[in-house]
Amino acid sequence: MNKVLAISLLICFGTSPSLAQEEYNGLILEDENFDTVPLSPVLPERGNLPLLVDLKPYCPTPGDQGQQPSCVAWAIANALTLTRAVKANEKSPQRKQEMSHSVAYIYNQIKHQGDCLRGATFSAGLHLLKTKGDCLAKNLAYDHTQCHELPKRIHHQQAARYRIANYFKLFDKTSTRDDKISAILSALANNQAVILGLKVPFGLRKRVPRNAEEWKPETHHAMLAVGYNDLTETITLMNSYGAQWGNQGFCEIDYQSLGLNVVYAYVIEIGQGFGRAMAR
Repeated sequence: MNKVLAISLLICFGTSPSLAQEEYNGLILEDENFDTVPLSPVLPERGNLPLLVDLKPYCPTPGDQGQQPSCVAWAIANALTLTRAVKANEKSPQRKQEMSHSVAYIYNQIKHQGDCLRGATFSAGLHLLKTKGDCLAKNLAYDHTQCHELPKRIHHQQAARYRIANYFKLFDKTSTRDDKISAILSALANNQAVILGLKVPFGLRKRVPRNAEEWKPETHHAMLAVGYNDLTETITLMNSYGAQWGNQGFCEIDYQSLGLNVVYAYVIEIGQGFGRAMAR
């Protein structure tokens, strides 16, 4: 009887929707580390912002994390690619894909406890970006079936060219919903992609929520904010479910839903030497 019960429990926990969905997305919460991150320098006040900001022309084509819980690495790598494209005023799809950064370089090094079935923390990914950088995706491609291939020396050498100078949070845990939204809008108006940690509903891959009632806080996911429309009070999110998801890989979330469900928000800062070949 005990053996039957044990097998039943294994089946139950092995197929639990909450566990499966949490692993599938991949954001691991870390409030203590978030507290220690410095706040972003003063950004434009909300009353002085443009009504519309759209950074989608600078985004690479949205990729698909597959069954691997690598959303944190996707959001960080996409933020780095977008930052480079904005700096170079590069909107060519072919050129953006050429300059896209590697998800595998990040995720394969930061996956929690070295487990491909576990997600990752923002602090691990952002610290990696600051200390090691990130190589190009064309040199270390993402494989959704495995995450054990570690970067070689040539990848680390290339990644070092693209180390960020710093990263910042946009708000504190005690910030109000309005303050959170204002900080995110200000960063976007400053042409900065915003790396977000969100509470999202189960089944997000199958159905894009349309309102606050449908944005149920059931699991955690990392996405990238890449624009806003102050007339419709919506923010554009870039996901890592592929270009077939949502509106060609993007979706809109209303201010209320974002304010209720956003947990973390970061921006990255690149320095003067960013992208230059390292001295031998």
